[in-house]
Amino acid sequence: MENNNELLVVSALLQDKNIIQDLEVNPDWFENQGFREIAYAINLLKGQDYRIKDVYNKVKTENYFYKGSEDELIMLRDMNKHPEIIDQQIHFLEVDYVDRELQRLTGQFQTQPKDSIAEQIQNLLERRESLKKSKDNGTLSSSYEEFKERLEGNVELVSTWKALDQFFGGGLSGGQLVVVGARPAVGKTAMGLNMADQILKSNEDCATDFFSLEMDKLQVVNRLIAKKARINSMLLRNPAKLSDENRNKANETYKVLAKRDMRVFGSDYGSLNDIKLQIRKRATPNKYVAFIDYAGLINVADSRKNERQALNEVTRELKLLTNELQIAIVLFAQLNRGIEGRQDKKPTLADLKESGSLEQDANVVLLLSQGEQENEVVCDIAKNREGNVGLAPFKFNKPFMDFDVDFNKWRG
Repeated sequence: MENNNELLVVSALLQDKNIIQDLEVNPDWFENQGFREIAYAINLLKGQDYRIKDVYNKVKTENYFYKGSEDELIMLRDMNKHPEIIDQQIHFLEVDYVDRELQRLTGQFQTQPKDSIAEQIQNLLERRESLKKSKDNGTLSSSYEEFKERLEGNVELVSTWKALDQFFGGGLSGGQLVVVGARPAVGKTAMGLNMADQILKSNEDCATDFFSLEMDKLQVVNRLIAKKARINSMLLRNPAKLSDENRNKANETYKVLAKRDMRVFGSDYGSLNDIKLQIRKRATPNKYVAFIDYAGLINVADSRKNERQALNEVTRELKLLTNELQIAIVLFAQLNRGIEGRQDKKPTLADLKESGSLEQDANVVLLLSQGEQENEVVCDIAKNREGNVGLAPFKFNKPFMDFDVDFNKWRG
C-alpha cells in the first residue's frame, strides 16, 4: 500500500526548491523506491534553481533504469494541495521511517542478538521519544513565561565553588556543556569528584553521576574515601595493610557516601548510548549534574568513524542532551602532548585534542595547568558563552585527592 505521506512530501519538494534547503529530508526515510530516488536527486540539486526537467535528468543520471517520465513528475508535483504544512508532513515521514526500522531491527535481534543491533535499537528508541516532543514554533511569545521566570529570579542554579560561580553567573544551569581540559596528573579527575561533592553539599535535592572510563568503580570510590576520611590514597590501594583506625574511618566514610545522591559508573560504561541512557534515568531539570571522564574514551555506535568524527558525535549528542533535559554536563578532555615541549606551558583552546567540536559545542571551557608551586592548579576559564573569562586559583593535595579553592590567592 502506497504511503500517502511520502507522496505529499515528494510533491512539495517538486513544487518548492527552497524546502530542501530549509528542512532536512533524508531519502532513506522513503519506503517507496521511486520516491526515494526523486528525493535523492533533489538533495543533489540542493542550492540550485532546479526545474522538473532538471530533477528528471538527475534521476535518470543516477539510475538509468528509472521507469518514470517527466510528465509523471509534473503530475506528482501538483498532488500536494497543502504545502504550507510541509514541516508536519516531513515530521510524520521521519516517524514512519523510525517505526519501520525499529520493527526491522527488533525482528533481526530476535534471531541475531548482537550488541551492535541492540545499540541501534536503543538509538532509534531515543530518536522516537525525541520526535514525540512538540517543537517550539519560534515566536517570542512562546518563551515569554520562561523569560518572566528569569526576571523574577525563579531559575534554579547549581552552586559549585564560589571561585567558579562568579564566572558562571551564580552557578551551573540547565543546557550547559562544560569542558575541562588538562594534561595527565594535573588533577582533572580529582576536580570532577570534588566538584560533585561540593555540589551535593551546597544544593538541596541535587543529584550527581560520575562516569569514569579510565577506572573501575572501586578505584573511583577509593579516591572519594581518601578525601573524606583524610587517608592517603596510596594506602587504599592495599586495604589489607590499613591500620585498624584507618580501616574503621574508611568503613564509616563508605557508609556515609552510600547515602548521598551520587552514583559512580566505572569503565564498563564506555559507550555513548550507555551514558546517555543512564543520564536520562536520573536527570531532573536544574537539579542534576553528570561528570564524564573523559571524552576521548567514549565509544560511539558506528565503529567506522575516526577519532575526530567520533568526538564530534560525542560532544554534539551530549550538548543536545543538556538542552533537552535542562541539565549540566561536565566533560573532561585531554590536552595535546605538545604543550609540554613549549616554553610557555599555559594551555590554550587550540591545545584541546581534536579541539573543533569540544570548543564549538561547549558553553564553558576550563583549562587546568600546574601553578608555580607543586600543589597549585590554575583554572583558566578560556571560553564562557554566558559570562566572563578569567583565572580561578585552586590547590590539589594529591595524597588525599583533595581539590579545592586556593584561599591564599582568592579573596572572593
